[in-house]
Amino acid sequence: SSISTTVGTSTANVSWQTNEVATSKVYYSTSTPFDIASSTTLQVSNSTLVTVHSVPLSGLATGTPYYVSVESRDAANNVATSSQFSFTTSGI
Repeated sequence: SSISTTVGTSTANVSWQTNEVATSKVYYSTSTPFDIASSTTLQVSNSTLVTVHSVPLSGLATGTPYYVSVESRDAANNVATSSQFSFTTSGI
């Protein structure tokens, strides 16, 4: 719930909460819509089970729109994936 992003010139931090402990994964791309199963879709993940998720993205292009989806998987292997949303990195 309540996905938020903090965006810099070449970084972003994507945060959200779950109602039970789960893993954290962020899929991102500069094109939309993107397929999370595609080998060209970038992803950052953390397998630690938490309820407050915070995933840093780095090496992003300056002043560029990014399209993002977050995913969490609980200990019973139930998966929840968000709708795609976007942010734009800051300009120079």
